[in-house]
Amino acid sequence: MEADVISRVLIAGIGIATAIYFFRIGYEEERKDAVYGGAGWMMLSLYYILRHVGISREISEMLLYFYALGMALYTVTLLEDVSPTALRYVKCYLLVPMSHVLYRAITLSAGLKRAPIGGIAGDSGFMLLISAYILWKGLGEDGRLTSIGMIILGIDLTLYKFIGDTFVDVLFILAGALLLSFASIRKYSRLVKVISKGEMPEIKPGIKIVPDAYFEVLLETLEDKPVLFFTRDLNRKSENWTIFYVTNTQVENGVRPTELEKMTHLAVRFLREVREAGGRGIVAIDCLEFLRLYNDLKSILKFLHTLRDYALKEGGSVIVAYTPEAWEENEKAMLLGIQ
Repeated sequence: MEADVISRVLIAGIGIATAIYFFRIGYEEERKDAVYGGAGWMMLSLYYILRHVGISREISEMLLYFYALGMALYTVTLLEDVSPTALRYVKCYLLVPMSHVLYRAITLSAGLKRAPIGGIAGDSGFMLLISAYILWKGLGEDGRLTSIGMIILGIDLTLYKFIGDTFVDVLFILAGALLLSFASIRKYSRLVKVISKGEMPEIKPGIKIVPDAYFEVLLETLEDKPVLFFTRDLNRKSENWTIFYVTNTQVENGVRPTELEKMTHLAVRFLREVREAGGRGIVAIDCLEFLRLYNDLKSILKFLHTLRDYALKEGGSVIVAYTPEAWEENEKAMLLGIQ
């Protein structure tokens, strides 16, 4: 069996195995993003299966578009949970038609004949490159390996009109598929484990700084616990929690974003009162980026350090939500270093 045939069979196998994994997670955890990802990988496998049995490229190439579409839907739906603010980059998908401009420029400048195939593959490649960018912006360094796998596949498909169905093309696809499959399963397994309420890690005394989506899931597990909640959501209500609204408007139980000392005082008093009553208090904050708008980084770090120290002293916990892509890498390192 020739090497390129073996490679195609391997790619089909990788796609099927990855699709089965995502479909299983989608069924067990009821996650739409996993279903989209599984459908995308299945389309890639079908493409290589059809090519292997002799179906023409003009027909089988259409499946590449549905592969890229599945990965795009997987990316967007996943970020709705993990990093909602990254969805502002979704408008980048409007750039997909630029692939045709690129082809025309390369064809004219190189004096090449217009290729009869590759247009759909090129659009698919552009879509994968954009998905890689959005995923990287949403997950930061955590999404780097997955994004690199998408980039390898995206570049190959984008240039497929010129590379053609060669061994180089198959090697690129194989390398990209292996990396993307490994990185996607590895990263997604960790995400599902953290997001799943049944496997949520214990909240220990001190401070815990977590991405937005994890924060919301953590809150759901604390419905019957003594919680002091600082939030920007004026519609947030709870019969069991003490809620203060961080806002510049005049509302009952309102705290201005510049009043970090007041927030500290309220949190310390709450933690102490709960400890004296024989319980363990929890302070939750979902508006860190809003506080950052009105205070410098040094003040924010000092505020969080103080809350951590008092939480440890009073045997309580502080949970803070943050949006990963809203912080520079050095700022994020200092932020997470407080834990």
